[in-house]
Amino acid sequence: EKPIADSFFTSQDKPFIIPDFSPAEIANYENCGMTTGSYLQSQLYRYEVEKNKESLQKAQRCFNALKYIYNIGMQFEEGFFPKIYGNRFTKQTSTDQVLYAVMSMDKYYKYAEQKEQAEIDRMITFMVNFWLKRDYKYDYYTMKNMQWPIGRFVSLLLLAYKHSGNSNFKDEYNR
Repeated sequence: EKPIADSFFTSQDKPFIIPDFSPAEIANYENCGMTTGSYLQSQLYRYEVEKNKESLQKAQRCFNALKYIYNIGMQFEEGFFPKIYGNRFTKQTSTDQVLYAVMSMDKYYKYAEQKEQAEIDRMITFMVNFWLKRDYKYDYYTMKNMQWPIGRFVSLLLLAYKHSGNSNFKDEYNR
């Protein structure tokens, strides 16, 4: 399938408009972090069942894609995991993107090369800390300093503790 083009949208369509991005850029990239994480996990489950090395190669490619998104986010701050509309930096993010990315990297960890494991440890730690130091608040489109659902952070805090050894994450979980 080809990505959605701007010609797909009619003048009567009212897509969620984000300044400086076309409707197609928004539609094609809205959930790329989440879907990449989901696909990464699917390939690991496939590998566990079929022992197909191609699945591990696809999982590694997905990990590299998550790393690419993470690195784009460093234009703002390390640990910021952006929505990359049009394959470009934005200050938009959401915790569902973070959840899928972190969960998939944690699952990939046992298959990752040593260098990748170190990257996963760092990425997960910084991604969760991004939210922790903001008391789980961040702008969401026109909503300033929005409180994100606390329940989304329970597993993230434990994974950050697992990958960093930093007891602040476990203490926050226990709080």
